[in-house]
Amino acid sequence: MVKIRHWAVLSLLSSIVATGCGTTDEPSPSLSQWLGESQHFAVSGKFNGEPYDVRLEGAAASSVECVRIYAPLPGTQPDATGKYDTNQTYFAMKEISATVDRGGKPTTLNVGYWRNDPAADTALQVVPRQFGTAISAGNTWADFELSDPSVPAGSAGPDDIEKAAESGTLSMKLNSGTPNPGGTYTPTGGRTGEFLDLTWGPDEHLTISTTAECKSIVAVWAQKSVLP
Repeated sequence: MVKIRHWAVLSLLSSIVATGCGTTDEPSPSLSQWLGESQHFAVSGKFNGEPYDVRLEGAAASSVECVRIYAPLPGTQPDATGKYDTNQTYFAMKEISATVDRGGKPTTLNVGYWRNDPAADTALQVVPRQFGTAISAGNTWADFELSDPSVPAGSAGPDDIEKAAESGTLSMKLNSGTPNPGGTYTPTGGRTGEFLDLTWGPDEHLTISTTAECKSIVAVWAQKSVLP
């Protein structure tokens, strides 16, 4: 996953639950379904050898954000100002992020999925990521990242960790926004609501629920990451 930007919302990670009503030392129930249309970001399971139990809801989730990333179609050139015609782009990926306090250190959690952007009440199968290739209909890549929000966008911190899931499912619960006529670019970004069940092998597994307001950008780097 490429670091686009770091988002701002502070809470607690690992065995502390963050909600709009404060925190508690009691672990939250297992995360087995989407938590609904209100803005939130929740993660449960084990990743990179560590347990996760994150719940950002209510006021704690006010700054959870989402970005839809579009790539220019092959052969498309920017105009004199360096901007691309958004009608000549394709959906590359969507990222949802939040920053929590992890052991006294701010850490950005970022989940993303690639190329296929399903309608609400449909699902995609997660397949192994192979940069520089296309993704068939009904499938997607998904990745999870921990990063340092103090590191400038486009750079990686020494403790950053990013892994693409080996398998899993993405269940789309909410996916709004109206594309440009004749194109796929959604200028307003719309809203996203999704539940992901991701696996990195027998000992690493996360369930993730999130709902957020999105914005849309065009990124040239995405052309090389995933083909149309």
